[in-house]
Amino acid sequence: MNRISGSTEKNRLVFWGGCMVAGFLYLGALLWRIQIVQGATYADDQRRQSRRAIRLSGIRGRIEDCHGVGLAVNRPDYGLVLRLEQYRQPGRWSRTIEAVGEDLKRVAALIGRPAEEAAAQLTRVARARRALPVPLWARLTPQETARFLEHRFLFRGIEIEVEPRRFYPYGSLAGHVIGYVGEREWTPEETRTFHYVLPEMVGRAGIERRYDEVLRGEPGRRVVLVDAAGYPVLQQERAGLFTPSFLAPRGGGDVRLTLDVSIQRLAEESLGNARGAVVVLDPRTGDVLALCSRPGFDPNHLSKGISVGEWQALQEATAGRPLFPRAIAAFYPPGSLFKPVVAIAALESGDWSVDTAVRCDGVFERGNIRVRCSSLHGHGTITLEKALEVSCNPYFCEMGLQMGLETIRRMAADLGIGRRTGIELDGEQPGLLPDAAWKRRRFGEGWWEGDTANLSIGQGFLGVTPLQMAVVGSALATGGRVPRPRLIRLVRRADGRVEETPLSVRNLGWSVANWNAVVRGLRRAVESPSGTARLVRLSTTSVAAKTGTAEYGAKGSGLVYAWMMAFAPVEAPRVVVAAVVEEGESGGQTAGPVVRRVLSGIFRENEG
Repeated sequence: MNRISGSTEKNRLVFWGGCMVAGFLYLGALLWRIQIVQGATYADDQRRQSRRAIRLSGIRGRIEDCHGVGLAVNRPDYGLVLRLEQYRQPGRWSRTIEAVGEDLKRVAALIGRPAEEAAAQLTRVARARRALPVPLWARLTPQETARFLEHRFLFRGIEIEVEPRRFYPYGSLAGHVIGYVGEREWTPEETRTFHYVLPEMVGRAGIERRYDEVLRGEPGRRVVLVDAAGYPVLQQERAGLFTPSFLAPRGGGDVRLTLDVSIQRLAEESLGNARGAVVVLDPRTGDVLALCSRPGFDPNHLSKGISVGEWQALQEATAGRPLFPRAIAAFYPPGSLFKPVVAIAALESGDWSVDTAVRCDGVFERGNIRVRCSSLHGHGTITLEKALEVSCNPYFCEMGLQMGLETIRRMAADLGIGRRTGIELDGEQPGLLPDAAWKRRRFGEGWWEGDTANLSIGQGFLGVTPLQMAVVGSALATGGRVPRPRLIRLVRRADGRVEETPLSVRNLGWSVANWNAVVRGLRRAVESPSGTARLVRLSTTSVAAKTGTAEYGAKGSGLVYAWMMAFAPVEAPRVVVAAVVEEGESGGQTAGPVVRRVLSGIFRENEG
């Protein structure tokens, strides 16, 4: 019995001993496989999980005037950022926040900024983006930067960071043309290859928006190693265990405009605080030398970010609507500014001549039509050139009724009225060139002779933009050559390619005799003592011009749009100016001085 019992015990020990040896061998084999055979794979997985890919924003290209002067550029923006890993505390997250808090208060007092601004930034982004510096205060002034740098050694985890920021050196000058930028909104699909995406500016209006694809630079990429809590592992980088990868962002292309900054400044200063617009074109090419809408705005203010309340206030500012690009999007009745269009239409039709005379007794009457002239007692019997000089309403009412609606409409449409000019800006409006079908759709009634009489003097349903009237002025200056306004001279793409914008001009083929007759009338309007545009006369440069005074609002309100269109020198025109002023007195009295200041500045004449 004892011998059997001992043998059984021995066998049991051998069995369990073998199991233990087999278990150790199995565990050893597994460890060998994990550490030796698959070690490199697991190490790569660990490194992959510890890396954070950061998208770096590209650098926007420049917007320049025709001489290469920067209108939208990038400049270094100094800000204070927090390296959170320098304040890291063991235990709860709140302990790290508390460690940061005291330094934030001290820095805020030093530079004169509110500490709450930085604390809000810390709370908002630090948890989710620990691998990145936390932005505390942006756009430091030189004084704030200097004060911090004098004491920077006191703050171990707060430092200066420099980033390129969009900057508009001339402030509100040409703001409606240049536009502004805002922070890009990202979709999950666009950011799936990155853990973090740094803010990127995209165009929101004007050239910034229209040419955003050209201006926006190529993004870069930076990869950092983080620990399990998401903090950068700087020690391993210094020890050479990890080399962060970096791809520098690239700059975008540049856009050169046809605007001349000196002429643009002239236009804006001439208009002053009045609501309205000024357009200056080169009639030979259609180049836009100035495009001014008032009131305006400073793109620097919008690009740095504004509150929802501030944005709504700008959008709803009924007194001025500063974001509204009046030069291309507002359409007004042109008043007498439309009379040269009626005149050339009548002459080109062959049914009216330069010598056709009309009697003006101070009022035009036919049936239910009654239109007063600017002269209470009338102008007597006059022909075309005198009618343009004094802007005689009865003359052009008679002319328009004899020609008929379609003759006038055809010429106006050929000159581009009633459709967009094609300028390289979003938001351009076509205005309104009415006809009988439009009136029936709009009002449910036919077209009357009174409508044609009103159209002949630029009143009634007709609506034009200041840019369209500058194009009409270009055609009058060049004998019927209608240019497409050109705002972009060339684009220099990031890869070095240069794309120039071609000229586009349509020739209406006017009779030289007819055209010269209209130009003589417009020149007399400036040079004659009785001319309506005499206030725009210059001492050494010949000018041809037409005024316009268009009533609007309730009858008897006295509200008028004051217009003037002029070109100079008459013998070889180089500039056309079209200006409109809201709530003016008359074209000659209100818009005339605006145009004269622009022309005086361009031709360097003494306004006195």
